[in-house]
Amino acid sequence: MGGDACHHGGEFRPSKYLPLPDSILPNPFAKSSSSPCPCSLFNDLLPGDDKTKPFFEISHLPDGKSVAHDYHEAVRTIWKVQEADAREEILVVMAHDDTLLDVVDFFLNEANGFVEKKCVREGRWGFFEGFREAVKH
Repeated sequence: MGGDACHHGGEFRPSKYLPLPDSILPNPFAKSSSSPCPCSLFNDLLPGDDKTKPFFEISHLPDGKSVAHDYHEAVRTIWKVQEADAREEILVVMAHDDTLLDVVDFFLNEANGFVEKKCVREGRWGFFEGFREAVKH
């Protein structure tokens, strides 16, 4: 459980441990479809066209102000999340991630069995659904 380490999957995905793949399934724009989503749709949104850098970063102004209480610690925390997130047997869940509502059993249910239920695969790139208006598909 990542809690408030960050608030959007695009803050820690893609990463050097989990680069943006060529395609993803389930398709975030058509979840009931068996056709994968080509990740080339998102290339123009990647920072520096780098498939190993997250789409977003924590804001940090030259005067030291940031949305994070401790900017440098927040960045280190995201690096740790990225390393764990690349593993298939670890399900990273951040607070307020509503893209997982149809993927993971929530309170009052147990978190057990998420590997067998393929929750990592089903939810990992779900945040792309929010990019619908930013890409032409």
